[in-house]
Amino acid sequence: MCAQQDFVLNSEFPKPPPEWNDQISVPLLAVRLADKKLLFLNRSARALFGEAAELGIDASALFDDPEVLQQLLESAGVDDQTIHSETFLKNASNMHHRYSIEANAAEIDGERIAVISLIDTAAYIPGPDKPEFRNNLALWRGVFDQAAVGIALLDKDLKFIEANRRWLEMFGYTAEEMSNLSPGDLTVEKNGFQLCQRVEALLGSEVDQYRGEKRLLRKDGSLFWGDLSASLLRDGKDAAFVILTFLIDVTDRKLTEDKLQASNERLEAQLAENRILQEKLRDLAVRDPLTSLFNRRYMEETLRRELSRSAREDQPLSLVMIDIDHFKQLNDTYGHPAGDLVLKELAALLLRHLRNEDIVCRFGGEEFVAILPGAPLTTAAQRAESWRMAFQELNIVYEDHVLTSTLSMGIAEYPRHGATSEDLLFQADSAMYMAKRAGGNRVMVWG
Repeated sequence: MCAQQDFVLNSEFPKPPPEWNDQISVPLLAVRLADKKLLFLNRSARALFGEAAELGIDASALFDDPEVLQQLLESAGVDDQTIHSETFLKNASNMHHRYSIEANAAEIDGERIAVISLIDTAAYIPGPDKPEFRNNLALWRGVFDQAAVGIALLDKDLKFIEANRRWLEMFGYTAEEMSNLSPGDLTVEKNGFQLCQRVEALLGSEVDQYRGEKRLLRKDGSLFWGDLSASLLRDGKDAAFVILTFLIDVTDRKLTEDKLQASNERLEAQLAENRILQEKLRDLAVRDPLTSLFNRRYMEETLRRELSRSAREDQPLSLVMIDIDHFKQLNDTYGHPAGDLVLKELAALLLRHLRNEDIVCRFGGEEFVAILPGAPLTTAAQRAESWRMAFQELNIVYEDHVLTSTLSMGIAEYPRHGATSEDLLFQADSAMYMAKRAGGNRVMVWG
């Protein structure tokens, strides 16, 4: 700051030294402590305040909050040290700016004065209750009204302050009518409360911005889709005072999206039907249509796969070949429908007795194959015996007849009886024919 010898008091309002005007770019003021009278100011200060800063006026008139100056002068007068503060000042362009202030006390010819320096720190936008608010808005009226998007300003009570031409066109209201509405009046009922909640969240500083697509209500009751965004404008004290909203009519885009979505849904439905059809076709390719068990083709593929896994994991695998005894005689006596019923009943019985990892297939005619991964020969023989006994005790009702039958089964084990699917099938089939030659209704193990 300036020392005492820099000041020359030739009159009640002394002139500052030349270097104040020519060399110091920061606005400087000198204020008498006793009566807050403005004694002098440099060129930067005159440019800042313009005609408002006349020598001899009460310097409080230059401050938005006169108490700030009063506190500065009191502190500077007591402590004789640099005092720091911040406040808002209105410049010659009628704009409010935030300033950082430093004040030092000095004594000249027995008078105590404060030398004050001002540093502009931030621009300030006046609130809607200030006259300059609408003056500034008027500067942008042309841009505001000619904008291709809807623009509106709302106060803290969610009442419309201003709305541009496009905004009014979209809703069909006049400016006067719009000033009596709130956001909830412009949305369909189920969305109105939610929208007001979002705007209130903005005012409560819970969120910085809001954006969403809403179905909006025109004055004539028709609806349209709008892309709505809202954000806060704050005054220099960081207090929210106005909500700035932008609105774009996206009805055409939404209609196109709806049509596209409907087309996509139809396509998805068709694809789903195709997938189901493909699954059915695949199922038909690997299933026996009569018993719904896997067919021989699937069995051969699965047996090769399970043998490879058994080899990797060093685990046994047993293969059981199953044949219905005297099946031709049953068909000849009661007819093929009776034989079909017996085949289906055997398939159902086997499915009830299998583990999740077991696979049972119809090999052809009255022959079935069961693949038992991880089952050693003794376990497979015990399980096959339980199937034989269960089937022997089964009474199958066909028309006025009760049909009974028995099973002959042969078992082969990997790797004891063979390492390939062909070897195991041959050995199990051979063991099954051994059982049939021995009179049937029994389980035989190869070897």
